Amino acid sequence: MGSYFEFELDLTEALRERLPTEFDRLQGAPLTLENVVKVPQTQGVYMLLERGIPMYIGKTDAAHGFQDRIRRHWYTLSARHNIDLANVWFKAVRVMVFTTVNVESILIEQYIGANPMAWQNSGFGSNDPGHNREFQQPSKFDIDYPINLQIPIDFVQPGTRPVLDVLLNLKHYLPYDLRFETDVASSRKNVHFTKGHIDQRLTMIDVPQRSFTVRELLQLLINALPDGWVATVLPGRVILYKEPTTYRHQVEQLTKS
Repeated sequence: MGSYFEFELDLTEALRERLPTEFDRLQGAPLTLENVVKVPQTQGVYMLLERGIPMYIGKTDAAHGFQDRIRRHWYTLSARHNIDLANVWFKAVRVMVFTTVNVESILIEQYIGANPMAWQNSGFGSNDPGHNREFQQPSKFDIDYPINLQIPIDFVQPGTRPVLDVLLNLKHYLPYDLRFETDVASSRKNVHFTKGHIDQRLTMIDVPQRSFTVRELLQLLINALPDGWVATVLPGRVILYKEPTTYRHQVEQLTKS
């Protein structure tokens, strides 16, 4: 009989066999903040579906659990054209140990077929890479689901304050990217970036006590700033610069009225 045996667990194969079954078994829940906060803040893999069709698969880790990742997707989708959030659901499965296994790829392999997931590898869920993005070809997701400037905002307090304060407030809370021009202050020892532009720091704006859409507030900011400032709306973001540049992929531009 002997006294020694080697046993190797094929974790990848086990996940390939079990994960799709577990996802198919789940009914899912509408993508609302109320439902998202009910999911444990743990690591695993999740799926977004539109009208029951898988659209996107993502994974979480120890640093950013289900609530962080799925809430971020809710904010993104809540401010886009051509989509009804009532038709978007999510499913999530906690995977206790998968450090060395790419569970995201395993699950994607099982669901990509006759109806490939439209949001996968489309730019959905990616971060803005930074400078000069406005000159690049927009992602497929941004083209199919451009940002909506008509969404209401309730996080800007009424009163008189510098334009920069309002811009920083907008940048922090908007569900899509807002970039604005920043000037550079030089010294003998180094070069450092100040917050915003001198026009934004010195120009005061009187924010009335009423509700606004993003478009209305941007127009107020443009009207308050000196001549030359333009807000350019691109498929996936808004940029505010003191320049007359016309961008190839711009949707529209807001100028002083």
